[in-house]
Amino acid sequence: MPSKKRGIICGLVISGWILLGAIIITVNCLPLYWGLVRHYHWGQSLGLNDQAAFREYLRVWQFLNFPTRTTIGGHLALSVPAQTHFQDVKHLVWGVYIGFIGITALIKPVWRWSHDAYSLWLARLVLRGVAGISICLASLAIVDFNDFFVIFHQLLFRNQDWLFDPRRDQIINLLPSYYFAICFGLFFALFIGGILLGIWVLFTQRQRE
Repeated sequence: MPSKKRGIICGLVISGWILLGAIIITVNCLPLYWGLVRHYHWGQSLGLNDQAAFREYLRVWQFLNFPTRTTIGGHLALSVPAQTHFQDVKHLVWGVYIGFIGITALIKPVWRWSHDAYSLWLARLVLRGVAGISICLASLAIVDFNDFFVIFHQLLFRNQDWLFDPRRDQIINLLPSYYFAICFGLFFALFIGGILLGIWVLFTQRQRE
């Protein structure tokens, strides 16, 4: 395979691996929610203390992560569309897990046949492009997170089930918009940081060639 294709594929594989890894860490960052719910007391509007609110959140997390969990359960009202949305999210989460495992299996062989200087330079170029796009997206999210959040859902979901009604879907009171803003902030920090680290690793590798 020509060095040009090897370099581009290497850059895309590394970017994909970092992307999915950042998503996995963000989805499973339980200490983040625990710290926020203790600070903001999101459960108060539902008559829940911080521990009870965290348990309700933990049920959602378990539903998303465990294949054997078919319902969220808990004591909070959840409409049928909201349940369908969480099922859609579960499919996406497991798609991320499977994709991460698949790309992890590709990392070593792709790395082996991309060791010439030109391939490494191209891989770094791809990562620089990804970093630039990511910084632009993060900037847009900072400027107007509400519109960014709506567009994000419109791109990922082909229905309106993600539009929760706080009266019928009480769980949304424990997941305010600024919680998702913080999650996106964590994701972009992990992803952009990982990409920059990847650029540095490729640069040092090229210096050895």
